[in-house]
Amino acid sequence: MSEARALKVLEPSGAVALGVPGVRRRVDTHRRVQYALAAGYVGIVAFGLLSPLQPRVFWTMLLPLLPLAIVLMGFPSWRRICPIAFFGEAGRILDRGVKRRVPAWLERWFLPFTLAILLAMLVLRLVGTNGDGRWLSALLVGLALAAAVTNAFWSGKTWCNFFCPVGVVERIYTDPGSLRRTANSQCAQCTACKRHCPDIDQENAYWKDATGKGRRIAFYSFPGLVLAFYVYYWLRAGDWEAYFDGRWTRQPVTADLWFGPGFFFAPGVPAVVAATLSLILFSAASYAIFAGIEALAAHFVDDPEQRRHLVLALAAFSAWNLFYLFAGAPTLRRLPYGTRTAAFIAPLVATLVLAKRWRRTRSRYIAEQGASRLLRNWEFEEPPPRDAGEVYGWIKASRHAREKDLAAYANTVRDMIADGLVGSGELRLLDGVRRQLGISEREHGRILARLSEEERHLFEPGHEASVESRAQLAGFERALAEALLRGAPQSELDELRSVFGVSAEDHEAALERLRGAGGPLVERARRQLGRAVELRHALAAIGSTDPTAARVFLCSLLVKARDEAVERVLELLEIAGDGPMIQALRRRLFSSDRAEREMALEVLAAACPGASSLLGDLEPLLARRPLEPGEVDLGGEEGVLVTLLQSADPYLRAAAVWAAEPVADHPVIEAGLARAKEDEHPLVRETADAALGPQPAATGAAGLPSHLSTIETMHLLHAVPIFSGLDPEDLHELALYAIDDTVAPPSVLFDEGDSDCDALFVILAGRVVVERAGADGTGAAAGVPASSTVHQVETLGPGSVVGELSVLDGSRRDSTVRPERGPVRVLRIPGTRFRSGLLRRGRVTEWLLGALAGRIRRLSAPLARLR
Repeated sequence: MSEARALKVLEPSGAVALGVPGVRRRVDTHRRVQYALAAGYVGIVAFGLLSPLQPRVFWTMLLPLLPLAIVLMGFPSWRRICPIAFFGEAGRILDRGVKRRVPAWLERWFLPFTLAILLAMLVLRLVGTNGDGRWLSALLVGLALAAAVTNAFWSGKTWCNFFCPVGVVERIYTDPGSLRRTANSQCAQCTACKRHCPDIDQENAYWKDATGKGRRIAFYSFPGLVLAFYVYYWLRAGDWEAYFDGRWTRQPVTADLWFGPGFFFAPGVPAVVAATLSLILFSAASYAIFAGIEALAAHFVDDPEQRRHLVLALAAFSAWNLFYLFAGAPTLRRLPYGTRTAAFIAPLVATLVLAKRWRRTRSRYIAEQGASRLLRNWEFEEPPPRDAGEVYGWIKASRHAREKDLAAYANTVRDMIADGLVGSGELRLLDGVRRQLGISEREHGRILARLSEEERHLFEPGHEASVESRAQLAGFERALAEALLRGAPQSELDELRSVFGVSAEDHEAALERLRGAGGPLVERARRQLGRAVELRHALAAIGSTDPTAARVFLCSLLVKARDEAVERVLELLEIAGDGPMIQALRRRLFSSDRAEREMALEVLAAACPGASSLLGDLEPLLARRPLEPGEVDLGGEEGVLVTLLQSADPYLRAAAVWAAEPVADHPVIEAGLARAKEDEHPLVRETADAALGPQPAATGAAGLPSHLSTIETMHLLHAVPIFSGLDPEDLHELALYAIDDTVAPPSVLFDEGDSDCDALFVILAGRVVVERAGADGTGAAAGVPASSTVHQVETLGPGSVVGELSVLDGSRRDSTVRPERGPVRVLRIPGTRFRSGLLRRGRVTEWLLGALAGRIRRLSAPLARLR
């Protein structure tokens, strides 16, 4: 169903709108970059098996660039192009439909857990993969396989959120928000794999657990972990050059590297134990230092959450600078000004990030989110400001009714509670939004009281609102609506529920919302009905003028578009209501008997309760009742043409251009025609060029122009009965390869028995005689001599089609067709193009079969009399 392709029923909060061309192009670019990085990842693995240089290139050149790239490009952009995430997505091929979620303890302690995995990986580096390309390649292969297996076993981005050792580094260096603002990295099919998902809203995820013990442990320990990794080279060798000269990038894996002397001052401790102890002890010391800083900060910052936020920012700042004090140094020392350049760039970036973090507060974030929700729930007639930061000022400066201000605030509060941005016990955080809008505490209290009554589930104990669950259900409902419009079977709907990880209860609730009286399907039907009403009005205006060829063709397109819109309304109501019952009503809904039609409409209202408000506008369309003169003010023919010149349908635009030709000097029409010359559709441009160019003076037979434009050819084809039901795009294609030709006696269009002429002909002007040889009607095709008796079967005039049967089945011509008295003007349509193009389309074949069946029956009658 074409409706499914155009449907955009729901727009998930904060989700990437894949239907928007600009956003879609960015997503495609990210995907291509990710493919390239994944290919590079495989190349590095292969390089490690072939070259001893791979560890040095990887550890001292590529890896030091990674944190810098993540911070500069932004967390969401990196999440979209990460090559390990690519292999994680590939792991979904192994998915068997069981969508598991991580246990509650891992959800709570995911940052320390991921930090522990990173610690283990760093130990492995120190005693294994630092200088052996084969071990490094094995490590990279292991990470890719681990990502694939993890995402095959668990849902969504479980690998990225809970297991990836790079994940904790991403969060420490970019939380609560990236240096530059970018679109989020939400999955197209959100399965709510993580509470407070950073891919949906990174800053919301940060503030939700900013005071949590897990974040505190990970962030405060990380600077010590970074320092310990580089200090261990000295602790083992007793010489700083052991790191800075890069000798560690050329050490193959041996037993001595793993279990040899671990400390220069305590050689009896095995290296693997010494490395592990060093990393753990330094991390613990780092945690203690920053915990002490937080305790001291209590004398200067009263708010515990803001105090924690500031110390978290300092920990990340420290870790960054410690990392770039060492990272890449063995290679940078060999480059002119390499170390100086790094010593300038790294602190500069760290300072910029710290300055942005330092100004952030949760209340500021809530105020910004409130502004974005106000834009989403815009209650005012004027268009909203483009910048969300201007929303509060715009509303306070406007003179709109107080009720609309309060309604906007109430919708904003509801959305923020429903998204989990503010819990029922954290409503004090809305004070900033309330003050920005000038809402009094009393008004705020009344709004909360009303919401607690109307949206009681949001305030119930144990209710866990989250933007992740809303995004999951919103994406599911959108996909479910598309599946319903395709007429998907129940098995596909169940599969869809499994893919999104939605419970059976939520699935039924989503179906109820989609099919309900106020659901998006009925709303879509309402919009389609509005379009049908507009088309009916336009038809009334154009149909009341002189019936020129252009206006007749425009009216035919308006009728078709109107009927298609009505058909879509009924299709949507079938999905939103009792489908079989509404399907059974179809014939009665279009009945010419008013009583029968009204009874069918009553049944329709019962079968789809949401349709009740639509019946008043739907009934005149079902009855095909024209508008009465003066029933609606259409602004005259010019007003309708101006509207049609801006239609989304290119064929309506082209037909409006053709019909507007006589009034091209009207100022508004002239401007519309000028825009049409730059239209994206070639038919519109061609028609506009003809309308604004010099008018041809010469005309041919029957008043037809001596040269037919494409749209004139479409009109003439549409007037032919067997083509009258074709869609405009099919008529356009047919017109493009139709050849305007003139046949004069004694020439013929084709001879009986002819197998060379593979074309059908549409008579435009003049008349032709259809003749058949042979007393028994068998004709030359059966070997009857040409001198046999010739019978005149029929005479055909303008609008008739000849030769279509031979074109369809490839047989010889069963008759001769010649001009009756004088020249005949025809459209010659090549059979090869007709068969390879239009006949491959099911809708065209179905229509032609019905039209040709009537044609064959009509031809059979005189032949029967000849026998």
